[in-house]
Amino acid sequence: LGTESIYNKEPVINNSYNKPYKQSHLKESDCIINKYLTVPIFEDDNIKAVIGVLNKKNKYELFDIDQLALIAETIISIVNRKEAEYNLQESKNFLGNIIDNLPLGLQVFNSEGVSMRINDSFVHLIGLEDKYIGIGEFNVLTNPFAIKNGSAEFYNEVFTKHVSINREVQLSHKKEENWEIRLDNVFLREYAFPILSENNELLSVIGIIQDISEQKQAEQELIKSESRFRNIVESSPMGMFIFELQDDELLFTQSNPAADTILQIDCQRFINLPLEEAFPQLNKPNILDMFIKVATEGKEFFIEQFNYQDKNINGIFEAYAFQITLETIALMFLDVTERKKSEIALRESEELYKTLVETIPDAVVVCDLEGKLTFLSKRALEMVGYTDSKTFIGTSIFDFARPEQIEYYQKNFQYVLNEGEIKNVEIIIVHESQREFNAEINAALLKDASGNSKGVIISMRDI
Repeated sequence: LGTESIYNKEPVINNSYNKPYKQSHLKESDCIINKYLTVPIFEDDNIKAVIGVLNKKNKYELFDIDQLALIAETIISIVNRKEAEYNLQESKNFLGNIIDNLPLGLQVFNSEGVSMRINDSFVHLIGLEDKYIGIGEFNVLTNPFAIKNGSAEFYNEVFTKHVSINREVQLSHKKEENWEIRLDNVFLREYAFPILSENNELLSVIGIIQDISEQKQAEQELIKSESRFRNIVESSPMGMFIFELQDDELLFTQSNPAADTILQIDCQRFINLPLEEAFPQLNKPNILDMFIKVATEGKEFFIEQFNYQDKNINGIFEAYAFQITLETIALMFLDVTERKKSEIALRESEELYKTLVETIPDAVVVCDLEGKLTFLSKRALEMVGYTDSKTFIGTSIFDFARPEQIEYYQKNFQYVLNEGEIKNVEIIIVHESQREFNAEINAALLKDASGNSKGVIISMRDI
């Protein structure tokens, strides 16, 4: 019956229909439709429904259309309101579930500062006894507990100025009235922001809290670590430079007191200078590339001896570079100029004595405190008929004695260990060809820099 109203988009009156209402569970004689009125109901120019009435005693007139339309609008209004109420409740439930399952603590205050809602995370983070404590009673602006812990002053700015603010709070156990914070040493970040109407009138204030204890603990550990590192840097006997990679340049950012002492200059003059400008002698591709790899890839490198000379610095340095953080490196160094000079002097001295030993007519051998050979001069090898000293290194000096003279060798060797030296002692030595010859020896203890005995040096002459 309503299709004609839908098709024509207008009310339809039919006072001469006289047809049965056909339904499977009704007989044709059960319901005869004599006349009807149908009215389409519009919403935003679209037909939302069609309402109809049947079998009026009198004919349907035009004024019946207005009455039926009014009834239809009332019904539609009720339906729409019920739908809106249902949807609103569904939205509230959905939003409530979200709020209750947020990992952030949330508290809602009305425009007067009274707490109207607290979620589970808020209860957990604050350590309250009960989720519903204070709801409808706790006023964040006037409660003595809120005034005492600074919450009143914090929220007052939001309520009066309608601005969003945040702060960090460290909780410790407190109890007052029906509020108790049961947690200790918990760090929270608290946010508060206003909810305003279209006319900028305050409707409510939302408070949110986030547990930042792990972050704060990490920050505190970082501060401790930085302090330890700073103490190491400041007290290190090695000089230290810090460089940071910025725009593909290594900039000098820091040095320690030892660096000033070692280089005899104030290294603060190099602050913020590129490495190649602060230290021109380091401006070499292989060195700069290595520093860049240390800064970007965490590689390490060690320079055992680096000869450096410019208008400010002159010396030989041992250096070690390593990454502190990404794109930040440390260069630790020592002035080894005197040590290197000593090493050179020692090598020259060793060469000198070696030359003297090899050129004097007497044979010279050196053995350890057990009599095992550690050195033989060329003349000593010739004296016993050999050419390669490696054959004898580690063998005993007593191997060159006749069997019946071994005890005599040992007695004289022990005398050197006890008294420090012997002079002009005659012994018999066995040549490689088994030929025997008489030799005169002088021997003395060798000592290290600490005065400890480390071996025996023996000079021999064929007599």
